[in-house]
Amino acid sequence: MATIIVKITDGKDIRRFTASTDSISYSAIHKHAAEAFGLVTKSFKLKYKDEEGDLITMSTDSELSEAAAFAKSLEPPVLRLTLESSSRTASPSRTRTTEGVENHSAAETPDLAALMHNIKSQLPQLVEQLPDAVKAMLPNMEVDLSAMSAATVTDTPAKAAGGAAPAASDAPMHMDDSAAPPLPADSPAVQVAEALGAMGFVDAELVQFCVEKNGPDLDACVRDLATLNEHEAALHDLAEMGFPNAKLNAKLLIKNGGCVKNCVRDLVADM
Repeated sequence: MATIIVKITDGKDIRRFTASTDSISYSAIHKHAAEAFGLVTKSFKLKYKDEEGDLITMSTDSELSEAAAFAKSLEPPVLRLTLESSSRTASPSRTRTTEGVENHSAAETPDLAALMHNIKSQLPQLVEQLPDAVKAMLPNMEVDLSAMSAATVTDTPAKAAGGAAPAASDAPMHMDDSAAPPLPADSPAVQVAEALGAMGFVDAELVQFCVEKNGPDLDACVRDLATLNEHEAALHDLAEMGFPNAKLNAKLLIKNGGCVKNCVRDLVADM
């Protein structure tokens, strides 16, 4: 009897079980998710990410069968589902972000001391949002913060002043391997890179890319780096398509929000 591993994610909570591919049904999966997470049966939807990086909503057995067939083509063959609650209230982090946008025009740009105070106060909560595998590594991890800081790219004047990073462009991204001059040790971008290193993100090149993309926005950098764990299947797909540069693929997945189709567009345009 053929079986498939099913993983259902609700925020930071992940449940895993094995199902028979011969008798798998949407109602059974939906009921299992409701019981596992203690939810009202009709209060949530189940979605999966297809080969183009799009989140597809399921509601029928035929849609589940298609999702299972796609999952069996992956290595390892795991059906990864995301639970989306229709009655979920806004998270504290989203509330803080909304309030920050509304009050931005009235607030002064924070100086470096205020930025560091903000980073320090948010670190415990951000660490709790890390994947379990990363959190397990933290007690035994030694991070060279000086090397991390030296690898950080030059901030633009707007970023150095604490301003928002420019929105990502739809144009293909061309990677510039030229070395950037080192930043002052008290630069906001360096402080954010050091904070990311302390949280366990020790790949200096990807940290540099996220700081360059988001400016001194610690929350945004953490979100981008943490989501790479969700893009393992997409990284594998890009390698199978003949794009072997895993680091470049990871950067493009961050830039394109996990959309494989847009990553291929950028890779082909850069040839």
